[in-house]
Amino acid sequence: MLCPRVRVVSRCTCYVQVYVLCPGVRVVSRCTCYVQVYVLCPGVRVVSRCTCCVHVCVLCPGVRVVSRCECCVQVYVLCPGVRVVSRCECCVHVCVLCPRVRVVSRCTCCVQVYVLCPGVRVVSRCECCVQVCVLCPGVRVVSRCECCVQV
Repeated sequence: MLCPRVRVVSRCTCYVQVYVLCPGVRVVSRCTCYVQVYVLCPGVRVVSRCTCCVHVCVLCPGVRVVSRCECCVQVYVLCPGVRVVSRCECCVHVCVLCPRVRVVSRCTCCVQVYVLCPGVRVVSRCECCVQVCVLCPGVRVVSRCECCVQV
């Protein structure tokens, strides 16, 4: 699913929005072209209308994506039952965004503001909701939607 009225020409995919993400990639007019094929991440479905997959993603301020095959989108519904509502979020396979917190699930989103788990209030700026959580000492996760905080 690319941007409306946008076609993939040869090995160069064009998007209507301007992206300066991939090193060595030139932005032409209002259409950014990436030399690599868009289906980078295996088993990852991109649902946003205008999404770019890059090797190194520094879209979100203070957030570094370390995996070689990650997608940063405006709206993420990759993880079942997990909705990311922030405009600038990154879902990675291995998340080391929060200090002393390691996310081991393959489908986990670390965001700056979490409103994912119903009835759970976010008290820290760096929280991770995972499917299987063994992050916080002395905290056992009994549900698919739990938040481990540093507080």
